[in-house]
Amino acid sequence: MLHTVAARAASAAGRRIVLGLRPRGRDSARRELARISALMVFLEERPGWCMPTVPSVADRVEDARVEGAALEPKALTGIGAALAMSRALGTVFRSWERGSALALVIDRLVSLPELEAAIDRAISPDGEVLDAASTELARLRSSVRGARTRIVRWMTDFVERLPPRLAVPGASLSLRDGRYVIPIRREGKGEVGGIVHDESRSGGTLFVEPPAAISLTNELRALERAEAREVREVLLALSAAVAPHVDEILGALEALAELDSLTARALAAKAWRAAVPELTDGEPLRISSGRHPLLVEGSEPVVPFDFSFDEGERVVIVSGPNAGGKSVFLKASGLICALAQSGVAPPVGPGTRLPAFGAFFADIGDEQSIAHSLSTFSAHLSNIARLLAFADARSLILLDELGTGTDPAEGAALARAVIEELVGRGASVIVTSHLSALKELATSEAGIVNASLEFDEGRMRPTYRLTKGRPGRSYALSLARTAGLPRRVLEKARDHLGDDRTRLEDLIARLERREREAASQGDELDAREAAARRKDEELERREVTLRSRERLAARVARKEARDLLMAARTEVEATIRELRRQAKAKTDLEAAARRARARVEAAAGRHAGRPEISESDLLPPGTVLLRAADLSKLAPGDEVVLRANGRRARVASVRDDRVVVALGGLRFDLGPRDIALPKGNPAGAGEKRAGGRRS
Repeated sequence: MLHTVAARAASAAGRRIVLGLRPRGRDSARRELARISALMVFLEERPGWCMPTVPSVADRVEDARVEGAALEPKALTGIGAALAMSRALGTVFRSWERGSALALVIDRLVSLPELEAAIDRAISPDGEVLDAASTELARLRSSVRGARTRIVRWMTDFVERLPPRLAVPGASLSLRDGRYVIPIRREGKGEVGGIVHDESRSGGTLFVEPPAAISLTNELRALERAEAREVREVLLALSAAVAPHVDEILGALEALAELDSLTARALAAKAWRAAVPELTDGEPLRISSGRHPLLVEGSEPVVPFDFSFDEGERVVIVSGPNAGGKSVFLKASGLICALAQSGVAPPVGPGTRLPAFGAFFADIGDEQSIAHSLSTFSAHLSNIARLLAFADARSLILLDELGTGTDPAEGAALARAVIEELVGRGASVIVTSHLSALKELATSEAGIVNASLEFDEGRMRPTYRLTKGRPGRSYALSLARTAGLPRRVLEKARDHLGDDRTRLEDLIARLERREREAASQGDELDAREAAARRKDEELERREVTLRSRERLAARVARKEARDLLMAARTEVEATIRELRRQAKAKTDLEAAARRARARVEAAAGRHAGRPEISESDLLPPGTVLLRAADLSKLAPGDEVVLRANGRRARVASVRDDRVVVALGGLRFDLGPRDIALPKGNPAGAGEKRAGGRRS
């Protein structure tokens, strides 16, 4: 199972950590699960983020402790890459407000910018020492290139000047043992002179280094040796710069590998749609929506199961038909507990509580190898003997088909004795079995309970749904009928079962039918309750909308009346002033009164015919009108203001011309006239903020 998780790691170091995970104590496992939970949130907020590959250079970093050591260029490149990664990830996670669970990892992500820059300046990503590593190295490499150019030019001219009797057609320069040579005919050896470095297979052509080229090549070799010495000086200097920071760099590499392993586990949890379980100390086990991790990795849908040990229960005996999923359930339960205690979030749903077990014991094998082999039965007895030697109240024990592989009566007696012993020790035990004697234990022994995996008898196939509180039927005769066994054989088999066994099977069948009927009625009641809740919510939303519109209409009426009153008062005051002025001037008062009356009537006519008050005049303070163009820009998370009461709410969703807003745990379906936008906070701002957080 761990290999499946480790495959999601980006580096070998991260994979090694995952593959080395084992069940641990409660507190340690809790810390690991808290880190995974934090990384799951981190990945949710940054869907495009992925963990970079951590360089495998820990051993090379250790070499830097040795005085006078010169690390290889590729090792230094790896160290530089690790430092850059440590710095970048440290910056990302330290700026993330939810990273407290990762603090112990993040604190080791060091930043050594000067050392990182020195390595980056001197070594290329391919592990080559760059000319910029030192002034002397740049000068020497320039000299080497010049010397090489001079040799090539001189020897090219020499070849072109060779007489035809000495020259080889199509001759060109080549290298032998690092020295430049030219091909000539054998008979020209004495005339050309120099050193013969090679000859052709036929012996007719010699590869000669002419005398004048020897000194040029020697000069080149001397420059190359000087270059090599300077390269070593550069590596020595960089290695010496690494030495004081060895412990910091090793800590950063460990933190990066740990972060890689945690990311792999978080990715697995997301792929499994896993909820991080609660690890308890002493509380009974409760698995919600559990699934087998390997089945979740496949493409087929997986039926989840709910399972728990209630107070006082120590042993659950699971029965049901062959190929009904008993062994898969057994393995899934054990894997879920072991993975969680190992620091891996298993495929479970919210509400899962797992006790911290002190030990895990399992005796699981396929039925084909158990049913007909005495040696296999003996091996199972050895496994049971070992677990009985160590099992205690903090143990989880998984026993598949306990008591099979031998005489049914003896096997059932032995299985019962083992179960009773484990109940006495207080261990948590899950047993799968077909034995009727074990199914009957739950009726006579405290701490033991039956469970079954359902079977659809109509379609003759398992449903893989776990039901606790009653045993399951094996459906052997029904399956035999489906397989085509003769009817007379099946009738004889039923007779051989005996009346008691037949009555027991019939009783279990009636219980199953009643449970299905009760479940169907429960589903119907749930559906009715849900429909009633939806109606109540719709009525409440309509009431809120109506109240909002009533308050808005009242505000409009009050404002219109207030504006009319103010306008009338202004006109009357102006008329009074005009009358007083006319009186002082001793003009015709009757004519002045007629003019004043006409002025007031004209003002009243203007107000009577004026358009309605603008909606923007009725908005709550600090808000702007929601325009039609703004409606399409609204996004979940945007802040809006309810025009009815001025309260602020958040947009939950937008569809067509309706907006669903969330306020105080409730949701309201409103129209665009019922809401306004806060000033300085345009539509779509919530979406932009969310996008900014994801970048």
